[in-house]
Amino acid sequence: MSTSLLCLAVAFAAPTAGADPPSVYRLSRPFETTVRIPAPDARPAWHRPGLIVRGQTPGYDEVPGAGGPAIQQGPPQTYVQPPGAVPDGPMVVPGPLTTPGADPFLNAPHAVPGDAYCANGPQPYRLNRWVSRYDVGWLPQETASRGLGGFAVFEANAEWEYNTPVFINWIFGFTQQFNYRAWEGPDTTPAFPTVALPPSVYRIGWDLKLATPANYQWSALLAFNPSINSDFESGLTRDAWNLDGRGMIFFRHTPQWTWVLGAGFWDRVNDKVLPYAGVIYTPNDRWEWRILFPESRISYLIGRPYGFATWLYTRAEFHSEAYEIMLPTTGAREQVEVEDWRWLIGFRFDNGWVSSFIEAGWVFGRNVDYLNGTPGFDVSSGFIGRLGIRF
Repeated sequence: MSTSLLCLAVAFAAPTAGADPPSVYRLSRPFETTVRIPAPDARPAWHRPGLIVRGQTPGYDEVPGAGGPAIQQGPPQTYVQPPGAVPDGPMVVPGPLTTPGADPFLNAPHAVPGDAYCANGPQPYRLNRWVSRYDVGWLPQETASRGLGGFAVFEANAEWEYNTPVFINWIFGFTQQFNYRAWEGPDTTPAFPTVALPPSVYRIGWDLKLATPANYQWSALLAFNPSINSDFESGLTRDAWNLDGRGMIFFRHTPQWTWVLGAGFWDRVNDKVLPYAGVIYTPNDRWEWRILFPESRISYLIGRPYGFATWLYTRAEFHSEAYEIMLPTTGAREQVEVEDWRWLIGFRFDNGWVSSFIEAGWVFGRNVDYLNGTPGFDVSSGFIGRLGIRF
């Protein structure tokens, strides 16, 4: 592998250093006239009345939450749209969070650096700062078809996202991405001597996103995600590039219901045009149902033990990735696509500064296809485990 080329690519993908200002909401003037943080009193911070405001959720979570009631201690209860990253108002940091109810976790001290939130988590667009995401995953060895032995995967992923306001209060997002895959297997046989895969492949991507603020009834998102995908064992050709894109429109029908309509293009061995569509239902401040394609998630807010908001969730997704490789047995260049379906159950934790998750589940419908005539193979269903951190 060309070590110098890989080091140069990783260096280019790394985030730049700089100041790290606190994450805050910038409220528009109409919203500012509606939201008022209660005046301080003598009680401890976690006993004082506060405000719950649903935030926007970038990344997979770029799909806006369905919203919900802004709850205060005592009447009246009124619905307030979530604040967007709107640059025409003063900087406002919401006060401490409390939620009525008998759950002792909900009334525990809660260390939040300026974000008030509930079921959707403290995830507004954090403007003019880098947000880092790191996670790893493991798919242990499972049987490959055609008598090719087994196939196992270890994966590591990193993203560095930067969002900034642009014209007419829209948000421009730029995410640098680095992904690593360690493959073990499959074996070669006299009947299939060319199907062996390299031990390691890499992905370096740049996700460019333009979104409208999500504090209106209608909002939209348009994104372009080019990437280089290769084992870097030889020169790159067009097959090393994946040119993906997606576009979505969101309609917040009620505080509880949001409809999503859109489409995405995945540049793979077998190119795919996929619906990015579905519905988000948030009946209260504990449940959120994101019934979407290509990834769905159902979340339940358990509570806030030790200051960490904790969610139990289950999610399902359709997954596909492709790389240009050099076949170890012949030295020929080839493009390979690894495709599967995933279903996982996990926990997510968030204290406002840092969030993390741990999840495990089942991967099935696993196919490996080649572009230039190399015979593909299937992989048996099996276990998948993942964990990660965001800050």
